[in-house]
Amino acid sequence: MVTNPTNSPDEEGAPDTQDIPLYLPNLQLDEPMAAIDIGGNSMEILILLPDKSIKTARYPLISGKSIGEFGKISPEAESVFKNALKMGINLLNQYNVKPSYLIAAATAGLRDATNGEEMVNCANAMGIPLKIIDGFEEACLVYPSVMKHYTGPPHGKNLVLEIGGGSTEIIPGQGSEIIEKAQIKILPLGTGRLPLNNPTDIEGIAGLRQAIQTKLHAEIPLSQREGFKNRQAFIKTASEWEAFRKCYQQQFAVNLYREPLTLKIIQEILTPPNLSWLEQITENQRFLDPKDAIKLVKKLVFLDEILSYFDITQIQFGPSWGLKVGLLEKLIQWLQNHPTET
Repeated sequence: MVTNPTNSPDEEGAPDTQDIPLYLPNLQLDEPMAAIDIGGNSMEILILLPDKSIKTARYPLISGKSIGEFGKISPEAESVFKNALKMGINLLNQYNVKPSYLIAAATAGLRDATNGEEMVNCANAMGIPLKIIDGFEEACLVYPSVMKHYTGPPHGKNLVLEIGGGSTEIIPGQGSEIIEKAQIKILPLGTGRLPLNNPTDIEGIAGLRQAIQTKLHAEIPLSQREGFKNRQAFIKTASEWEAFRKCYQQQFAVNLYREPLTLKIIQEILTPPNLSWLEQITENQRFLDPKDAIKLVKKLVFLDEILSYFDITQIQFGPSWGLKVGLLEKLIQWLQNHPTET
């Protein structure tokens, strides 16, 4: 069992867990297993139980913000990180997840920090087998997870966008599983690294646009842009998207659970009147986390710039599991290939 910390966190910080169906028809599971995704904005845990139901939990982090300001994990960010680990360990122990049935990966939230390895060593000492993965591996794990329910042509040209706290992965592929690995692009920029005071901060939004445009044009110059055009775009669902879709449907009578998010809608939301609406519904606690409205605005700006650059007019939401399911499937494959080592 994972090492149990001596000073448990307050119950107020404990997350809710929920049952979500997971499609793994050929898996025979005798023990619970778990995947941990540590990014710039949060640590997310997915626990797969023997009955194939899952439990999920999310713990906020400020690593991406810290890297953006200091280039490293600050003492404050380290404290938040350690507290998240303690709460995660308590959850893993609650479901009796053994170390050999646990996989954990850190993305740009640690890999771009000058002291990222120190955080990894801290997690390892607490019993979390944490490893830092590069953006390329992250992209290859995310694409099939987001495309898991894709029903389009087997070789249809797709584009998955993974907008994280510390980096943004632009992942082209065909169908649900074929990844065009040579075309993957990693922008060293995420929502955690870009400052924004509030959802109506027009000057701040202009600064976001400039930063995104600079990185986007540097990583994908005009001469390479054609390879990303005329694709069907997807992004994983996240808590801020869930809240946004519910509020948008109530306000504008448009069901974004059934309809794609169009570039026109994105650009309309980023106008001052609708930004004020976002700020208002945040104050009314319509978002799961008050910071989600700011994160949402940042992601909308990312989408506006990226989709416009590739002449893509809409984007669809994929499952919320993302990297966590990719990690779980990697763990399952390892366990099947090494049955005597568990």
